[in-house]
Amino acid sequence: MAYSEVRDPVTGAARDDVVRRESDGAFIPADPGNTDWLAYRAWIAAGNAPAAGRDPTGDAPPGTP
Repeated sequence: MAYSEVRDPVTGAARDDVVRRESDGAFIPADPGNTDWLAYRAWIAAGNAPAAGRDPTGDAPPGTP
């Protein structure tokens, strides 16, 4: 499983209230009752980190093909 950050469309900063699951493009809200969020948090606890999200203009992060 892989995840990526979601960027704020105004500031371009990574949001901490949602993450995107790469396998299906689903946006997963930070809700402790959401099993997908709990799976994401377990993934983080296992030492993983989300990929840098695309900026709101649709451009890839620096260094991304």
